[in-house]
Amino acid sequence: MRIGILGGTGDLGKGLAQRLSLHHEVMIGSREETKARSLADSYLQEVSSALGKKGEIKGFENGQVIRASDVIIIALPYNTVNAFLTQMQANFRKDQLVISPIVPMEKGQTGFFYNPYIIDGKEMSAAEVVSRALPNVESIASAFHTVPAARLADLSYKLDFDVLIASDSGDGWTRTASIVSDIEGLRPYYAGKLYLSRYLEPLTPLMLNVAINNRLKQPSLKIIAERKG
Repeated sequence: MRIGILGGTGDLGKGLAQRLSLHHEVMIGSREETKARSLADSYLQEVSSALGKKGEIKGFENGQVIRASDVIIIALPYNTVNAFLTQMQANFRKDQLVISPIVPMEKGQTGFFYNPYIIDGKEMSAAEVVSRALPNVESIASAFHTVPAARLADLSYKLDFDVLIASDSGDGWTRTASIVSDIEGLRPYYAGKLYLSRYLEPLTPLMLNVAINNRLKQPSLKIIAERKG
């Protein structure tokens, strides 16, 4: 499967690219193809050095990545997403899966706070903004909000986290769950329809504030429960 990651320069995009490259062909997108290629090469060297395994990561210009990918993970800064997707809309296909790990948040004097988009006077989560900008894409999901980006990018760290997924389509849920499961130590859980991203995304600033106020390092989320039946 070809997985395109838009915004692979941060810890989240880097960690996803490196860990998923063990099972999939990963493509990193950038405005400059030379920059994307350089990042891809450096990420592959780290995978080989840290894990002793061979991954598959290539770098291309953003439009090329979108057109060639089966799955696209949008790991861009939240304040650039709407304009970027509007500009790139024609490159997306109906049959693609688009995953949003985006969290619109800011840091204030007393900690982090969720800063939802305001579009046409209505508050929206990042995932809903992605869905609005890509009306022809049938499968859109949100995920990875509570996975610490620094842990993900540290290939020596053994992950042990749960990932909550929201999507309006069954295909979006099953395909996203499969991708989450391909990363060792991550377990997918279905949260519900895409609108629930309004509650999933604020978990990131919440966890960061818990970390600050209790001197914790990179906290995450695990679901502790017994299954019915």
